[in-house]
Amino acid sequence: MQFVEMPERIDADAAVERALERRGDLAALVALESAAGVETLPALRGALQAAQPGLGTASSAGRHVLGKSLADRAQQCELQSRRRQISELADSSRRQVEQEVRQAVSAAETALAAVRLAVGRRDDLRASLASLEKKREADGVTSFDLHAARLTCIDAEIDLLHRAIEWKIAIVRLKAAEGALAWECGYRLPGR
Repeated sequence: MQFVEMPERIDADAAVERALERRGDLAALVALESAAGVETLPALRGALQAAQPGLGTASSAGRHVLGKSLADRAQQCELQSRRRQISELADSSRRQVEQEVRQAVSAAETALAAVRLAVGRRDDLRASLASLEKKREADGVTSFDLHAARLTCIDAEIDLLHRAIEWKIAIVRLKAAEGALAWECGYRLPGR
């Protein structure tokens, strides 16, 4: 069993950069940040409430009683508050994405190290089996010994296969954290 792409290390910083570029949830927050205006207050409230219930609730107390200039001033104050909330939410989301990606990188590297160990164990057992087969002709190694060594080699192959699957799953989780799965299927964020 050969593994085609077994990198030495995964560049966590590059993975974080890819995630910050490709993640749709972050792009939505950036779009909200840049489109924030008095006319988009309802959308800002809705987005904030969806992200954190209670955060985007509108305070409509006294809107009908206040004069137009006071109402405009109240809207401007609310807009500044919503912009700050969206900005804080975007920053928090960026930190969360970075942490998620770094954890996924660590898991993938751990799984890759397990694959390398399993490859080494399998190769050592194969060499041991080959040595026993040579000794069989000269030293009289029993067929039971050869059979046991072959079964051990098969177990090592099975273990290697399981480790390889765990590694591939870790790589898929990393790609999901990076936002690369949709990217690889052809989805691009608008303007990219």
